[in-house]
Amino acid sequence: MIKTTSTREPTPRQEANTKRRMETVGKNVIRNLASDPIDLTNSDGEDEEPAYPRYRTRSYSEFSLRAQEIQESEGSSYKSTPEPDRGAIQEQRHQQEIESFQKRLADETVRANKLELEISCLKSDHAIALQNEKDRLNDLQSQFDEENHELAETNKQLTTERDQLSNSLSATKSELEKLQAAHEELKNSRPSGSPMPSTSTSFPLTPVSTQQDDELSRLRNVKSTYLAVKKKYNVIFAIARNLTAASRGMKLEYFGDFGAYVRQLNRAVETNGEDGGGIYHSLVGSSTDT
Repeated sequence: MIKTTSTREPTPRQEANTKRRMETVGKNVIRNLASDPIDLTNSDGEDEEPAYPRYRTRSYSEFSLRAQEIQESEGSSYKSTPEPDRGAIQEQRHQQEIESFQKRLADETVRANKLELEISCLKSDHAIALQNEKDRLNDLQSQFDEENHELAETNKQLTTERDQLSNSLSATKSELEKLQAAHEELKNSRPSGSPMPSTSTSFPLTPVSTQQDDELSRLRNVKSTYLAVKKKYNVIFAIARNLTAASRGMKLEYFGDFGAYVRQLNRAVETNGEDGGGIYHSLVGSSTDT
């Protein structure tokens, strides 16, 4: 907003121009008066005493009038020149700054809203991903617990079978020792020249001596003991073979002494098979060494 009625002080340059114009006007007035004749007599033709000359009074009046006109013209030029209001300019600047700040605030608000929306989307995605990972972890934990339970049951079953096998081996060993002792006793009690009696089931109908009866009785005992031991051996071998098949593919080094026993049993089954008592000697030797 610009006020057209306000006045302002003349600048030093304007004052110098005004002064120069007034001096020029004064010189022109003096030059004009100097060209006119100077009348120093009164109307009676008598000389008067020197007084303030009339031309000086008239020139001074003209000079004053001319100077006044110049000042008025300069003043009117000053008044006609509008001067901007500093307060209005500052207010306009403040208004522009406020508008600029408001525009920046609106832009920042839009940007903040976009960022909040992106953050909300990221939080939602992360929450979904975290829940999926938790579900997967729970499934893995359940699977691990189930496998661990199955492994514990298998270990328990194998331990039970191992104990049963150890007891069976001990009983078989005891019976085999008795059988060997009976066989040695029978061998020592037989005459040196007499042939080995037949082990067939057919016996003579004629009466025999008491010594022969004892030998036959011992042979029958040896045969029955052998059959019983053979039967138990077959049972033990079947258990050992089943245990070997069940433990195939397992990492036996994780089971300590039990794993070592199972490895020895596997080697004995693979080496001797079902053809005799070699597996017994392998098992007895391994158990004695361990």
